[in-house]
Amino acid sequence: MHRQLIGFENFLPPHTAEAAASLLRQIIVKNQLQRKFMGLTGDSASSNTAAVPLLSKLLESHGANWSYLEKYFHCSAHVFNLVAHA
Repeated sequence: MHRQLIGFENFLPPHTAEAAASLLRQIIVKNQLQRKFMGLTGDSASSNTAAVPLLSKLLESHGANWSYLEKYFHCSAHVFNLVAHA
């Protein structure tokens, strides 16, 4: 498994679920990763959890079969940090 930075985009407000899903779709399609895109990790912000189903739908129209229910992962370090602060 390899890691590579595929996008470093200016994400201007408002940071809505729709805007996040659209930007992620743009990056994935621009790099022709529709059929290779495996997973996505993010925090539990409501805009992130709302964006992943939208992203899944957007990617369908580009030939991707990406299930956010199976392939969206909550960042464990972020969860542990929230628990520690609580």
